[in-house]
Amino acid sequence: MVKACALQLRFENKEKYIEDIKKYIRDIKADILVLPPLAGLLFSSSAEYLQFHLEFSKGKDFVLVPGSFFEDGYHKAVIMQRGRILHTQCQTHLSAQDARNGLKRGDELDICSTAVGNVGILVGNDCFHPQTGRILGLQGADIVVGLYTVEGDYNRWLQLSGIWQQVQQNQFFAVECAANGRIRDKIYAGRSIIHNPIWEGSNGILGEMKEGEEGVLAAVLDFEKRNEIKAVYPLYKYLNRKLYKKEWGY
Repeated sequence: MVKACALQLRFENKEKYIEDIKKYIRDIKADILVLPPLAGLLFSSSAEYLQFHLEFSKGKDFVLVPGSFFEDGYHKAVIMQRGRILHTQCQTHLSAQDARNGLKRGDELDICSTAVGNVGILVGNDCFHPQTGRILGLQGADIVVGLYTVEGDYNRWLQLSGIWQQVQQNQFFAVECAANGRIRDKIYAGRSIIHNPIWEGSNGILGEMKEGEEGVLAAVLDFEKRNEIKAVYPLYKYLNRKLYKKEWGY
C-alpha cells in the first residue's frame, strides 16, 4: 500500500504559495506527494524554485514531485527525496501555443526507481499523447505523475481524455495535479485526481478535488488489486512487443 497525495492551490504569488505549503503539508503523512504544476513561474528563477523545494524535502521520507518549472527553454519537472534530485523530465510534446512561445521539446521519457516503485512524469501537453504513457508503461512504471496545465474554463471531458485514459491503457496508477488560479495574466483550471486501473466496483478514480478548491487530495494505492487486474487482463500480452522493441527500444 502506498499513500499518495496531491496539493491543489489557487495561484496568486510566491508569498501565498510558500504560506500554503506550510499550511497544508507541514505534518502531512504521505509516501509520494505531488505539488501544483507551473509553480516555478512564481519564483524569480528556476534555481530559487528548486532550492526552496530541496530545502523543504530535507528530513522528509516521502517522494516529492514539486510541480513544474521552465529552464533553458524547456518545461521541466523533477523527482526529489531528502534534499536530493533523483530524476528530471522535460515535456516532450508541444501544443501549438507552446511552439508559438518558443518552448523546446525534450526527446526522452524515462522512469525513476524510488521507494514507492517506478515513477514517471508526464508534463503539461504530454498528458494527452497516448504514446507517452505507453513508453513509461513499457519501461515498468508503477506510478505516473500527471501535471495538468490547461488555460481557460474547466473542461472535465478534456481532462479525462488525458491521464485517465493513459491509466486504463497501461494499468499503472497516476497522481494528477492541476494548475489553478492566475499566473502572469493567464488563468488555469483543472482537477487534481488520483487514478487507478479499473477494477470491480471502481470507475478508475480513487479521489478527486474540484477545480478552484484548495487542499490536499489523498488516496491509498492498492498494488495487490492492481496486480490482480493485470493478471486477469494482461493488456501488454496482446501488444506487438517486437514492434515496440524495434521502434522504441522497450
